[in-house]
Amino acid sequence: LPEPRVLLHVAVGMSSKARARLRSVDLGDVLAAEGVVGVCRAADIPGENNCGPIVHDEQIFATETVEYAGQAIFAVAAGTAEQARKAARLAKIDTGSADRRREGLVRAAERAADARRSGCGDQ
Repeated sequence: LPEPRVLLHVAVGMSSKARARLRSVDLGDVLAAEGVVGVCRAADIPGENNCGPIVHDEQIFATETVEYAGQAIFAVAAGTAEQARKAARLAKIDTGSADRRREGLVRAAERAADARRSGCGDQ
C-alpha cells in the first residue's frame, strides 16, 4: 500500500541500562536532527503516564527511574523511519544507579578498570 504524503514515522528512545536513575535527558540534538517534527515525553501525555491494563504500574515513558534496559524514555517523530531511528540515537541520557551503594561500587570498579588500561601498577 502506498504511504500517505503526510505520514510520520516514530522511533522510541530507550534506556540502555536497567535499575537506573534518570539524571537528565537532553533531546536538543534529537530535535535538531534532519526530518524531525517533534518529540514526546511523559510530560507531554495528557492524563496519566501509565499503560498497565490491570495494575496501573507500567509507565509509558520513564520519568525518574528506569527498571529495565529497553524501557521507553521518549518518542521522536520524523519524515522517514530512518530519520526517526537516527534521531532517537542522538539523545544524551545521563543515568546513575538506582541503588546509591551499588553506584559507589560501580564507580570504584570503573576507576580500577581505567587504572589498568592506563598501565598503573604495571612493572
